[in-house]
Amino acid sequence: MNEDFERRFESKMEFIVEQHAQFTVDIQRLGENIQRLGENIRQLSERQDKTEEIVSRLATVSLRRFKSLEEAIEALINSQARADDRFENLDASIAALIDAQTKTEDKMQALTEAQQALSKAHLRLTESQARTDEKMGGLTEKMGALTEQMNKLASSQAQTDERLSVLIDIVRHERRGKS
Repeated sequence: MNEDFERRFESKMEFIVEQHAQFTVDIQRLGENIQRLGENIRQLSERQDKTEEIVSRLATVSLRRFKSLEEAIEALINSQARADDRFENLDASIAALIDAQTKTEDKMQALTEAQQALSKAHLRLTESQARTDEKMGGLTEKMGALTEQMNKLASSQAQTDERLSVLIDIVRHERRGKS
């Protein structure tokens, strides 16, 4: 009878120890998952920083082009004023004006194309940002669920530890009573 009790007791003890080990492994896995999620968030942040840097550079280049265009327009105005002053060289001045106008139109065309390219890039960036925001929202939800699961697991672990302590106390008490 005593041997049967001891075998059942040892069997229960082994089960409890195995459960405790499994809980420990599960908690370690959850910790590793959290670390991977943290790394993913860091990488997303780095990508966002790079995207912001690219947009900043594009804005700087566009500003330079706008200033260059303003300078070209100012040169055209000065050229027109000189043409009025030199009316006797009207043919040459008209030719210069036509040439300057052609260059301005070419620059305007180039500026329009650059502006369209910038608009497309901005649209892609906006879409990319929306996808990033969506992924961050999903990640936040998953982190919340993961935190909840870890809390449940910790609570379960604490209950198991309490039960194990009670069982050990009972066994000790019964062994002392039999000695």
